[in-house]
Amino acid sequence: NFQYEFINPGEKEEREQEAQRYGIPPVQVQVLKQDKLQVEKAYMGLVFLYGDKQERLPVIQSTSNLEYEISSAVKKLTAKELKKVGFLTGQGEPALQQMNRFQEMLSKQYTVTTVDLAGGTPVPFDVAVLLIVAPDKPFKSWEKFLIDQYLMKGGKVAFLLKKVNATLQMQMGQALKLDIDDLLESYGVRVNSDLVRDASCAYVNVQQQAGFMVIQNQVPFYYLPQASEFDKTSPIVKDLRSVVLYFASSIDTSIARTKGLQARVLLKSSGRSGRQEGAFVISAATHMTADMFKESGIPLAVTVEGSFPSAFSGKAVAMDSTVKTPIDTSNKMTSGKPSKIVVMGGGDFLQ
Repeated sequence: NFQYEFINPGEKEEREQEAQRYGIPPVQVQVLKQDKLQVEKAYMGLVFLYGDKQERLPVIQSTSNLEYEISSAVKKLTAKELKKVGFLTGQGEPALQQMNRFQEMLSKQYTVTTVDLAGGTPVPFDVAVLLIVAPDKPFKSWEKFLIDQYLMKGGKVAFLLKKVNATLQMQMGQALKLDIDDLLESYGVRVNSDLVRDASCAYVNVQQQAGFMVIQNQVPFYYLPQASEFDKTSPIVKDLRSVVLYFASSIDTSIARTKGLQARVLLKSSGRSGRQEGAFVISAATHMTADMFKESGIPLAVTVEGSFPSAFSGKAVAMDSTVKTPIDTSNKMTSGKPSKIVVMGGGDFLQ
């Protein structure tokens, strides 16, 4: 089922032209010949052909990830249809262009698109998973209803929510009002309006006075957790080493069991962590005490799965003048097909 061929384009000019048609560029490499180090032109790419389709790896720089890259290319070529990943827009989420590396990685396996609920447009039925990434504007009742009914019909949703608006430049944070807590609580989970601090964290550069001089020093910034406590049984995260989160919030899963849902913590803070609530002063120069790191294993990312109850069971859907497409609420589903959601207390790290 799989044939391969090694080609040296340097042997003939037409071979070089063929390589260029396939998108395999020449690269310069250093080789040792007759005890001399020389620079030569080489072609170090792969092209995969299947019917009238092709995929390429333009330059192979390492074999460490090569098996995955080859498997991904073969899967993409032979798939009858790529699943569609939709990114919600309209609530102040970062544009796909601001997550170009993430989009590039996803595009190897999926069709990536945007989903806009403007005017009352439902989530398209062919979207396999809906990503809600770092919105900063409140959701309207009818927008939540469209998301809710998508989940009830078996769609999958990832909520990567930023509950506190904070940046390194501001050195302070402000809680965001997203009006989405009621939706998530119906699904057995809540993202808290707090900031998690962790002794295991990333470092930032700060200016410090040393006599007559101002010098740059690297200091730990506890509000950028470098999380490495993953669920080793989950195929989603089991092989990850660490991920730096930017001003992450904690997650409460205590409601899930009362709704007959199964919650699973994918990522949690280290054994020396804590939370900040209320006023968010986040200067790197703030003096930290041991009392601030008394907690352990604070949930930062979770999955919840099961047959979700609708957030609009016995509840009216408020409409407004922005609804241009009539939304049918008479046949709303009050309980859903088995599905899964991912919830994370942050979304900026995708950028």
